[in-house]
Amino acid sequence: MRLDAIPMLLLGATIAATLLLARGGPRSATLADALPVATAPRRGDARYVAYFVFQPRDCDSHLRTLTLFRRSPVASRVRVAALLLVGTPADLAAVRERYGARPYGAPIVRLSRAASRTFRSLGFSSTPFVVVMDGPRDVALTARVPTSPEQFIALGRLLPTLPPPQAANRAR
Repeated sequence: MRLDAIPMLLLGATIAATLLLARGGPRSATLADALPVATAPRRGDARYVAYFVFQPRDCDSHLRTLTLFRRSPVASRVRVAALLLVGTPADLAAVRERYGARPYGAPIVRLSRAASRTFRSLGFSSTPFVVVMDGPRDVALTARVPTSPEQFIALGRLLPTLPPPQAANRAR
């Protein structure tokens, strides 16, 4: 390499780093790329897949929202794939000790940094909230967890009215 090319190389690297920093760092992964892979549904299971995102400080009443997903009108349309914890490994251990490893039939896993960045870019800066996916790549619905009985009832009425998952149609 010629010695006069080194300053140009350094200038190029500086410009690239500046552009990355101005954009907020490396490009965030898509939401589908950032979410943990859901366990494979049973053959013929064409339900939507939901992820419940929470922090240790979210109260028990918010976690009880998951009972909504066990009710037959909702359970027949949506299955909870995972409870995504925003926290440290110590937080994960404490939450699992309190609720078990699979409360409401879904594993508790830590939310990845990539998923956290992606959620923030979508406007979710606080928890808890739920993300309902239609197949591995398409977001069907995002919603804050209900904070009143009226919101709980409204979400319970909305979920069974989601149109048939497109993922089921694409698989045929």
